[in-house]
Amino acid sequence: MCGEFRVVVLRDELDLFAQFPYYQTSTRPEQTRTYIERCTPTAYGAARVLLTLDAGKTALIVVDVQNEYVHWDGFFGKILGKKIENNRKILRPLRTLIDFCKRRSILVVWVASERTQETNERKKHRILNPRFRINPGWMGGPKKGSWNAEIAEEVRPDGADALVRKSRHSAFFNTNLDEMLRKRGIDTLLFSGVETNVCVEASLRDAYYRDYDVVLVEDCCASGTPQGHRMGVTNVKNIYGLVLPSRKLMSYID
Repeated sequence: MCGEFRVVVLRDELDLFAQFPYYQTSTRPEQTRTYIERCTPTAYGAARVLLTLDAGKTALIVVDVQNEYVHWDGFFGKILGKKIENNRKILRPLRTLIDFCKRRSILVVWVASERTQETNERKKHRILNPRFRINPGWMGGPKKGSWNAEIAEEVRPDGADALVRKSRHSAFFNTNLDEMLRKRGIDTLLFSGVETNVCVEASLRDAYYRDYDVVLVEDCCASGTPQGHRMGVTNVKNIYGLVLPSRKLMSYID
């Protein structure tokens, strides 16, 4: 049982509670400012209603928005062809969200994948998708210092932003990201970037395991295929946190 709790619900926030199909309310909320007095779990899942976000305790995490993954001439652009548009379509709403965060003094953290000889040599998996053996670029990310490794020009960071370089899917693995966020008193993370069901989801899961509250910004995340994006969205929505479009998210930031 999840026990008793009280939380204010506004008219346009009722849809947030409806995101969690594993929970039911014992009393039906009125279509006005009201209270949910009790929730009764019908299975496992997350039950949380997010009303406001404290800008001073929130950070936007931008994962792998690099030429490798979003540019026509990048590694994925050459492989995916027209499907690279699935990744490129996030650039405009992401730029808007980044600018909004800067105006609200919300920390923007850029996470960039990079491949070095050292990280390549460390990967000795016996069980691995054959395509990763044929072309290590699928697994290791862009080569350090290359054009592919650069942040996409459409959303390129400025000197005030933080940058974390990673060699695995998760932004927390063997990086200083957690330490950086703790020192700043950050407790809520907004996730954006590519691919939704790979590096974004891996980073979001690790954040959740470290007790951060997590939000997936749906229109600022993408995968090479719509199916991949939906898989990541479904996992986050049902288990880890909230999934919101950027416009609605911005309305919740205090």
